Amino acid sequence: DETREFGAQLLGATYQPVDADKLKMFQNQIVIDWVELKNNSSLANKTIEESEVRNRTGATIIGIVQGKESIAIPEADTKLEPGNVLMIIGKKDQIDSLAALCRGEE
Repeated sequence: DETREFGAQLLGATYQPVDADKLKMFQNQIVIDWVELKNNSSLANKTIEESEVRNRTGATIIGIVQGKESIAIPEADTKLEPGNVLMIIGKKDQIDSLAALCRGEE
């Protein structure tokens, strides 16, 4: 069931923002969360490659929701725009680090 739900989430079929206390945890190590990119974030208006998200936080962007459109497994040249909701995966501390960057908390 978890595998099917995870696959559906990757495809954007079941996108729903979740509260921190409702995070999905797989084997108590890997966390998936959705974070909105704010205007004051240093990631805003950069590509995934330019933002160096993976190097800076260890977390990975696995999907982007732009209004009604969803991008599953975005390319490195995908531009991160304010208001995008990023689907991210990693360990809890990596997720927390990326979420802080998305909120502009450098």
